[in-house]
Formats: sequence, structure tokens, C-alpha cells
Amino acid sequence: VTKEGEAVVEVSARVAAPSWRNATELARLRLFLDDEYRQDVLLVPAGNLFKYQTVVGRVEEGAHLLRLEQHGCSAVEVESVSIKTYLRSDEALAVVAHSPFLYLRPDSVANCTDIPLLMWHESTRSGGKTRIRYTVMFSNEDGGTPAPALMARWGRTTDIEWVYIVDIDADGNAVSERYQGPGHSAPRFRGEKIGRHPLFAMSTTNNMVSPATDGDVRVGLCPLATLAPGKPREAMMDLNPWTFSVMADELHREGRIEAVASASTIGVSDPRNYLYCDVDCRKLGRGEAAVEVVLDDGSTFRSDHGMSLGLTSRHGVRRTTVELPPGTTGLSISRVYAVGASDRTDKRQTGSSAVGDRVNVQKCFFLSPDHVPMSPVRFPNAMIEN
Repeated sequence: VTKEGEAVVEVSARVAAPSWRNATELARLRLFLDDEYRQDVLLVPAGNLFKYQTVVGRVEEGAHLLRLEQHGCSAVEVESVSIKTYLRSDEALAVVAHSPFLYLRPDSVANCTDIPLLMWHESTRSGGKTRIRYTVMFSNEDGGTPAPALMARWGRTTDIEWVYIVDIDADGNAVSERYQGPGHSAPRFRGEKIGRHPLFAMSTTNNMVSPATDGDVRVGLCPLATLAPGKPREAMMDLNPWTFSVMADELHREGRIEAVASASTIGVSDPRNYLYCDVDCRKLGRGEAAVEVVLDDGSTFRSDHGMSLGLTSRHGVRRTTVELPPGTTGLSISRVYAVGASDRTDKRQTGSSAVGDRVNVQKCFFLSPDHVPMSPVRFPNAMIEN
């Protein structure tokens, strides 16, 4: 290392192991720097060469020994290892240097569930300070919102949670810190750090965190990606399409998929049976809305299955999904539009006219046979009402 800085290690590796659907142990590489444990690199996508980026923290100038130990898997092919050091002059230094380190829950490690997949950041400047918010995507959540409601409200069964918010002054010092604790609370952080990296443990089955000092498996996901303005958080899945396959595999492994797919029942079927819709709810106010799809034969399907699973406006541009009969394509869709969420108490339904001028149905897409988002659907025979 020619100059002291914050280091990010990139490992290009291929795991010759079962898919995530058939995983029975968490494949990982334990990373040591000068014989000091730094992080675990979780090896989730199987079969293909994949690049894993891991923040290891401050590294001093000089020569160092980087060592990787294989754990929990029978065969790993490592093609290359590289290290990038972010210096004081780098604009990205603050984002890397303050990124949180996470200790996994023991049951996540034992059962290959709720695994951190991605971390990204969003930053804003005000009054001479920079606020950075770090968000993590997990492969699932064992507790919290049921899978059918996740698909209706968020268009996914991965779990996306902000973990840590830090305000940094002009000298790069943290002056205010909060984290998302149990019950979706936002207490101040006064816990332990490694350098400037706060230490957290996944402490609930819906992936809330608590300050920590130790654990068996720790990850330092690279947070340099950022969410583009006006995009739903799920756009980060689109940029990392392998996450859809991990999502589907974990659903299947945990028995959350219907044995016989039915778009008329509330149960979750294969994720490839859904139309994924980005919806602009910024003008909706405090109301709720759903997306309704009408096929050429007149059959109608709603994102909330008519059961008030809901599509709320609290995050502006949102994603939802509409479960359709297996094999449905854009050619068989005659109408796509927003409707008011049904009232579970008296079964009233407000209809599209109540929200049509306040909700804009944007991009819609299906997943390919290998669970990759396909090009946005163009409905040649359909009317999209906004």
C-alpha cells in the first residue's frame, strides 16, 4: 500500500456448489489482513464467476499479507484478488470509511437465510454537513411482513432496510449517528467501532440491528453504489439481477411457494408469474392504491388480491407486483391501471377514478426463465390508465 487509506478488497470467484435453493451451509471466504480477521465474503451466486467487493477498513502504508480461508463449501475457484485504497483526496472516502459492519444472526448462518446481499448509500448536504444513509438488501426476512404482503407492497420478498445514518462535518468526523433498531426505532448510536466503522448485529428476524462488539461472521459490504433519484429502492435489484434468482431460490427452499400456482389465491407462486410494476404515488397523499390488470378474456387480477395488502405512498415511487396465470405475456393484457385499495371491512372499492389522476403506472416487466428482469413490457393491445 503506497499511502494509508480505507481499503476495499475485490475477489473474483466461482462456487462449484448447489444453487442457493439447495444450499445447506453458507459458503464463504474468511479474509485476514496480517493474520487479523477482517471480514467474511459471502459466496451466494453459484456456478458463475462473480465479483465480491468487501470493505476491510483502514490499511497503513507498507507491505501487508492478505489471506483468504475457505469455509462452508466444498470447492471455490478464486480467479483474482485485488485491493483498492481510498485516500483523503478521494470523494468516495467518507462513504467507504463510515460504512457499517454487520454481524450475522447465528440462525442466518446455520440455515442460509436472511443473508445481506447488497449495501448502498444516499447522501445529502446541508449546513456544511453531509448526511449519509446506508441501506442493506437481505435475501429474505424470516419474521415481519408475510410473503404475499411483501409482493403486494414492495414487489419482492427480499428485505430492504436502512441500517445507519451518519452526519459528517467538513473534517470527516461523525457528529450525529442513528441506526434502525428493533421495532423500526431510530436510536442514537453510541456503540463500538473499528476505526470509523460502526459495529452492528442483525438482532431480529426482520433484520433490524443493534450495536455489537463481537460475533462469528461479519460482513463489510461495499456501499459505493447509490440509488438514482425518482427510482424505487427495488431498482437496485434490477442493477443486480442475480438477486431475483436468490430471492426465488430462498422462497422455494423455505416452502413458501404454492404447490399449484393460482393467480386467484393469496399464496405466493413462482416469481416469474408476476408482472412487476413501478408506480409513482407521490401525489397520492395518505391514501392507498393497487394496480389492476385485465386480460383479453376479461379476467382481472390485482396486486393486493382485493384484500387490502396495500400499496402506500410513503416512499414516493414504489414497486408492486400483480400475480397472473403462468405463461401470461404482454400480448394477452388489455388494460393496466391504478385502483384504490379495497376496504376489508365493508368490501367497498373506490375504483380507478378515485386515484387515477394521482397515481402513475410507470415501467412494467416480467422475469425471464432464468429469473432476470426482461425489457419493459410494451402492451400493444392494452390501455394503460394513469
